[in-house]
Amino acid sequence: MMIFRNMRALMEGELPSVERWLDAHDSLESDDYMSDFGGWVYVLERPEELHWIDTLVKHPTKNRWMHLNEASSVFDIAEWTEDGLYAVIWMATNNAGGPVFFIPREIAEGSEHVLESIAMTLDGKDASNQT
Repeated sequence: MMIFRNMRALMEGELPSVERWLDAHDSLESDDYMSDFGGWVYVLERPEELHWIDTLVKHPTKNRWMHLNEASSVFDIAEWTEDGLYAVIWMATNNAGGPVFFIPREIAEGSEHVLESIAMTLDGKDASNQT
């Protein structure tokens, strides 16, 4: 997984699709994504990295949230970048915001939970009714 803490680092990563989405969704008042989004920017590289993304679904037997490789969920943002190369997942996890995850299309399309989460979020489903 690639982790970006500021625009300078992201630009060095040569990910124009990610840069355009971030530009369109924030004024980028500082050179620090923690200040701008309340979390860093993550670009997944492997399907198993979906376990880093928590959902709003409680695990039935463990005291934790289920991960995106285990369950679908509503997020504050779950959508495709304008060019469709990445699915974007963002959920406010604190007063400042939260991390932003970019999932390459080939990983996203291989995960029913990513695709269903995008559909649920865009449909405005109620997160409290998730199972």
